[in-house]
Amino acid sequence: MTNDQNEYRMTLDLSVLEHLGVNLYSTVPAVVSETVANAWDADATEVKIDILDDGNGKSIVVTDNGCGMSRNDIIRKFLTVGYQRRKKDGAKTGAGRDPMGRKGIGKLSLFSIADHIEVYSKSQKGGAGNGLLLDGQGIRDQIKDGQPHYVAPPLDFDPTFPYAHGTRLVIKKFNKKRVNFVAVVKYLHQRLARRFGMQCTEKMAIFVNGDKIKISDRDYFRRVRYLFQYGEGGYDDNCPPGSLAVNEKRPSSFNDDGEARQESGRYSVRGWLGLVERTEDLAGDSGIPAGERDKLNKISVFAREKLGQEDILESFGINSYFARYIIGEIHADFLEEDDDDDLATSSRQSYIEDAAPYRALREFVRKELWNIQKIWDKAREKKGEEKAREILPKEFGEWLDKLPKQTRKKARQFFGKINRSLQENKGEERRMFIYGAQAFESMRLKDALDTLDIVSVENMPEFLQITRELDDLEASYYYNITRERLRVIRKLRGHLDENARERVLQEYIFDHLWLLDPSWDRATELPTMEHTVGKEFGEVGKTLSEEERKGRVDIKYRKTAGVHVIVELKRYSCSVKDHHVLATQVLKYRAALQKCLRQVAGENKAVEPVEIVCILGKNPTGWASIEDEKQGRKVLWEEDIRVVTYHKLIHDAEQAYSEYFEAQKRQGKFLSIIEDALGEDE
Repeated sequence: MTNDQNEYRMTLDLSVLEHLGVNLYSTVPAVVSETVANAWDADATEVKIDILDDGNGKSIVVTDNGCGMSRNDIIRKFLTVGYQRRKKDGAKTGAGRDPMGRKGIGKLSLFSIADHIEVYSKSQKGGAGNGLLLDGQGIRDQIKDGQPHYVAPPLDFDPTFPYAHGTRLVIKKFNKKRVNFVAVVKYLHQRLARRFGMQCTEKMAIFVNGDKIKISDRDYFRRVRYLFQYGEGGYDDNCPPGSLAVNEKRPSSFNDDGEARQESGRYSVRGWLGLVERTEDLAGDSGIPAGERDKLNKISVFAREKLGQEDILESFGINSYFARYIIGEIHADFLEEDDDDDLATSSRQSYIEDAAPYRALREFVRKELWNIQKIWDKAREKKGEEKAREILPKEFGEWLDKLPKQTRKKARQFFGKINRSLQENKGEERRMFIYGAQAFESMRLKDALDTLDIVSVENMPEFLQITRELDDLEASYYYNITRERLRVIRKLRGHLDENARERVLQEYIFDHLWLLDPSWDRATELPTMEHTVGKEFGEVGKTLSEEERKGRVDIKYRKTAGVHVIVELKRYSCSVKDHHVLATQVLKYRAALQKCLRQVAGENKAVEPVEIVCILGKNPTGWASIEDEKQGRKVLWEEDIRVVTYHKLIHDAEQAYSEYFEAQKRQGKFLSIIEDALGEDE
């Protein structure tokens, strides 16, 4: 044998290195998976992965007890890029395994994360151990210099090698842009657990820093609430006891059309599809930074116990809410059959979409998702009614039971949708269900009225009953509105700090004038008027003194309930000397507003009245006595000007709405349900 033939020589083009090496994979788990797959093909029963950060620098050491390689094997097989293992070495390994490798390019993926690869191997056929160095930068330099070969420097065999035969890779000099070594130490164990099937980890023990990988390390099954199993099954054994709402065995055979068959079809799969309770259950692993989390809302495709496609779910482009709850793992070994057709893409991370077996798989999974969604919807509908009955008082159940059969079916579907939405709005169950009941009753009564095209003597009792129910429903709506407004007022009262109240009022008062008067329901301001009035108010503001400008928080115009309103909000700390000074200021704004209203109304139409509300931190200093205040308010009232302090505004609003709230409490169907269901939050 010549010296050239005895060298550790690798022949490849720079473009091959870049496309099938540096750009083949981008994550450490994906790259290390290739070395684990090589150990599987070498019939290893143990693979040890050690992540080290010692005095010799950071490194990842992968050691297996497989058949190992002689010097000739290293040269002829390992260093030959594109060595077709299945064709040249047989369809099965020596131990009868289905080999994972096919193209002989996985080794190049190592250069996507590091530039220093030490290779040590000792064959079970005997002979001395061998070692060599693959230097990524050295390979690139030689290729750029026009050299067609890279001759790897030999290394003495690692004396710490723990097995009688096998292979060890020592990976160093990591690409800092691609490798977060801290994250690798924390998460490699879990990531590798998610890249190999159960049968692989049962036949070949994989250790990461001495900790053996188990199926439970994937951390999938504790999240699943609806489980659908294919093939041999047994995945439910990994779920916490009592955690599954649905556990169903599904047909796993199908033909090219993807239609599931009970009898044997052309293709078959094994694995599982699952649904979680809340989308946040698939947000990623807790305690892990978002950018480093594994995507969990996916359906992974495995072939020969190795991850072949990270996610087939995303290829369907499903936009429904249902898709956000899915997780799964499908094993389709037919994608890696021993024939001339390699269905994997050049990236080795997905499959060729036009390939018939892959099209059949996609169609099968798509149809299964459709069937599973129907099962899920039905279960959620049933659970929605159960949840509503559990949360709401017995009157709700009585109302539901009295609905006609078809109407109740629609109600069940409606509450099922509410229940699904509640998965993302925990803590709002009671409110969502009661408001949903109101909305459904409103639609039901409207449909009932629509059927009474003509009110006659025969249907008069039914008509009167519907109108009474509508009255009760209307009262319940006002009850809700009043109750929510009281909650707002009481929260506002809780802002004891005056500056906080000033800030909250500024953000809230101008668009919620019901705080000033219950009849002022919705504040409005047309864009044209907003621009015109704002411009006029700006001109008036220029005439104010520096002290007057500093004393104001804001002044706005609104129209509500047919009334034109100007609201001026003074600073809490501002002192107004007397009502005359206050009136002089705000009447300028009234004049400006009336000018704008005249322009809109025209010459022949009277200008509508304008009310002014001034909100102060404290009463004017001139109101030293009750009589002074009474006289001052009378003068302002004659000009349609009202003065209210922060404290008085909150007190009066709460009192008015409390009285309004109590006055509406009469025993009616929905008022009874609402009062019982929501009263404890009062």
